[in-house]
Amino acid sequence: MDRLQKVTKVQGLKEWTENLKKEFLSPTQAETMIQTKIAEAGHARFEQAETVPEAENAEQNVLYLVPNAESGVMDIYAKIGDTMKKLADTNIDLSGYVQKETGKELIDSTKITKLDGVAENATKVELGTKEGTIFINGEEKVLFEVATKEDLDAVFAEIFGNAETQA
Repeated sequence: MDRLQKVTKVQGLKEWTENLKKEFLSPTQAETMIQTKIAEAGHARFEQAETVPEAENAEQNVLYLVPNAESGVMDIYAKIGDTMKKLADTNIDLSGYVQKETGKELIDSTKITKLDGVAENATKVELGTKEGTIFINGEEKVLFEVATKEDLDAVFAEIFGNAETQA
């Protein structure tokens, strides 16, 4: 590669870099642009007013909280187009909701059904790890021992006599 070709390539890289700088934003420029766009987006905000403002005096993206003497709550108004519209009020119907009390828990009705069958100071009983055993409050207890073949042979011999002696 001769010297002229090297200079030409370097010149091309320099021009490419300059174009990148023109086409792309620095992180600071990007952050500034984003913050500007957010500020221009016109997010709604609340303002309290004694009466519903006239549409020509009201601002876009403002939710006006106006006291309602009849209901005792605040009505919410907004400028939509060239008129003021009531959107809602701040009254919340909490009928059907239960307030949590200190020291008490809310519980699913299926769990209440399970608990209805448990007596006060009940003993927890579960199947044991071996046949003939159970756990009572976490401690394994033997209810009965399973007889071995030898045990059964001895019992039958005692009851029916020894098979060898009867033959």
